[in-house]
Amino acid sequence: MIFIQKQGWTVGPVFEDDGISGAVFAQRPGLQSLLATVKTGAFQRLVVESQSRIGRDTLKTMLTLSEIEKAGVEVWALNDGKRIPPKDADSRLLSYIKSEIDAASARRRPPWRWS
Repeated sequence: MIFIQKQGWTVGPVFEDDGISGAVFAQRPGLQSLLATVKTGAFQRLVVESQSRIGRDTLKTMLTLSEIEKAGVEVWALNDGKRIPPKDADSRLLSYIKSEIDAASARRRPPWRWS
């Protein structure tokens, strides 16, 4: 909230997918609701905790970010206060790399298993 207030922005709807993996997209009602709302032009900016909150599948995440951006909505990350995906090519490449790291962490399994 502090980041949003410092920018002079207002808080709008909140979209959540608690307990659902970011590696899936169609099965996340919060994400699907966000995408439907984006298409209505209801807001100009989306603030997420980090890029990984959009998704943990590199290609789907980048496509989703592109879809949101094409609808005229800027996406901002709280963890670094920067716009994602950024406009310049070098920063877009870093955004892709971050997404790949997020995807890899979603594929990792814990080193232990319950019997």
